[in-house]
Amino acid sequence: MNWFYIVMWEFGSWKTQNITKYLKVYNPKKEINISNYYNWYSQFQISNHTDLINILSDIYDYHQYINLYEYRDKLFTHKKERLPKYLEWAKSFHEKYWANLQKDIKFNIALDEASIYFNPRDFKNNFWWENVKLLDFIYQPRKLNLLFLVCNFQS
Repeated sequence: MNWFYIVMWEFGSWKTQNITKYLKVYNPKKEINISNYYNWYSQFQISNHTDLINILSDIYDYHQYINLYEYRDKLFTHKKERLPKYLEWAKSFHEKYWANLQKDIKFNIALDEASIYFNPRDFKNNFWWENVKLLDFIYQPRKLNLLFLVCNFQS
């Protein structure tokens, strides 16, 4: 399942516990959990907009340089001049992380108190200035094998 799973309910209705239950049943060989709150099942923890944008950028790079790597010649059939730069970036990505990164990893991002990231009272600033990069990732998370688990208090 790739997309958004949004949980909104009243205060004290176990929203965070329910999204944590989803994280609990992950397959550590095929999934990576990321959250903005502490739990036993996340490999990475984020704390602000910049962290979220950086981790989403890394997920995008993973998709570009790991999942699509074997198709690089086909991808650049009509733009062969771009292939050397792509190979350079792919090498850099492999060095930054590790050389044996497996293909088709699923990413789960759990955001508790999502209004911190997506403020309904000042919506235009959610995707303004340095946050504009969020739009690239929110439009089509399925292409990145990404699931957003979002929970928020509803008054």
